[in-house]
Amino acid sequence: MARHEPDDHLQSLYLELRTLMSALNRLHHPVYPGDPERIAQLEHDIAEIRKTIQERRRALTASA
Repeated sequence: MARHEPDDHLQSLYLELRTLMSALNRLHHPVYPGDPERIAQLEHDIAEIRKTIQERRRALTASA
């Protein structure tokens, strides 16, 4: 199995995903819960980033 070169765009998407998930985890604090609208927005943003990551991975696989 060939090893793929690192993809900077994909790595930046993963970094953004980790950042958003960390923020979402902080908003789900049991004692100090976050604003429900902010939680919903972060969940939406995370879903979009995941979709973009899947598309990028497909594009990289197709071009390999």
